[in-house]
Amino acid sequence: MLALVQTARISVKLLVLLLGEDPGKEETIRNVFGELYVYISGNGDPMHACVPDGKEECYTCRGEIVLEPGEQITCLPGEKPWFQTGRTGCLFYSFSTVARDDLDGFTDPGVVRSSRTKIDHGVPT
Repeated sequence: MLALVQTARISVKLLVLLLGEDPGKEETIRNVFGELYVYISGNGDPMHACVPDGKEECYTCRGEIVLEPGEQITCLPGEKPWFQTGRTGCLFYSFSTVARDDLDGFTDPGVVRSSRTKIDHGVPT
């Protein structure tokens, strides 16, 4: 369930019912500005990765891909990519098969998603 609008007068939610096991979503990441470092399944010693202290067990993908502006990558269902940027920051799009962020799984048990999104007058808050 994804809450789209929640005011004193109206509530709008998007609900998804799935049959069987959920394979996860397919997601395409397209970089617009700056360097975007995408980490996918694989081993190695990434050049740009900065894993937070004490979180080494959570950041399991070590295959590094550097996306310049205009480049993109598609992650298949079941993959658990993570992202970082360089000194200039970056701006990127995420296109996925379905908007169901509350169902996304994380390897870090410390990540807690809010299951409620408040939108007032069409502006997310």
